[in-house]
Amino acid sequence: MTTAPTINIQHLGILSAVLDMDDDGCAVAVDEVANTSSANGLSIADVQKKVKAYFHLTANDNIQRYMMECLMWIAQKTDRDKSTTISYCEWTTESRQIISRIYTKRLIDYFSKCSIDERAREMAAVSSQDPLFIRHIELLGEEGLPLLTRALEAYCSAEMNRQKWYEYELYNEDDLMEYESRLLNKHDEIFNRAHNPGQSDEARGAETLRMCSSQGDAIPLADKPTQGRMAEGTYHRIANKGDTIGWHPQWPDKIKRD
Repeated sequence: MTTAPTINIQHLGILSAVLDMDDDGCAVAVDEVANTSSANGLSIADVQKKVKAYFHLTANDNIQRYMMECLMWIAQKTDRDKSTTISYCEWTTESRQIISRIYTKRLIDYFSKCSIDERAREMAAVSSQDPLFIRHIELLGEEGLPLLTRALEAYCSAEMNRQKWYEYELYNEDDLMEYESRLLNKHDEIFNRAHNPGQSDEARGAETLRMCSSQGDAIPLADKPTQGRMAEGTYHRIANKGDTIGWHPQWPDKIKRD
């Protein structure tokens, strides 16, 4: 059994303080935090909870790894470089690199880690804007009704995850453009063969959406397997732009009339 490295209470206090910061350009005064952290009864468990909540980490090993790497960086900044403050920008830049190392070749599904209420609020906010991707599904009539709630959830999941993955530099804009291009190629391939004799346009559109969603999961983003129904949500994101894809075979004319 290995023993965890000794943690400097002052450095722990600094990490606790930066986790409480926001992005308003503020900074932690090192001397002020160092002088008060012991008196405030700060514990490792307290800071672990903050790390877990902030970065949506679940595995204890990942939480500990983040803390140790960040505390080593804080020690370097304060002891060797004699920094008197640590800014939010400095900390987030370093944290992104640490998190990226922890989750090398992994894309974490952040949306699934939100509470049911948080997910419901996100979906309600998008729905209230009468998004175009929902109108695309409504064109499918009764065939589209079972797909509406799923579409909202997939869209919100993809949007949140995409933002988080970009913040942690797990992909760049060129990667996203390539990913969307590959999804579009898959859509065209599926649309051209998703047609059975006697099948209605609405049924064909619903089948195309289902097949695109399931087969798109095999397409990686920046050579990493995606999580959280990224393919399905990205298809809705593309459809929301209004000029590239839809599900009903006659969608350009029908959307234009709306």
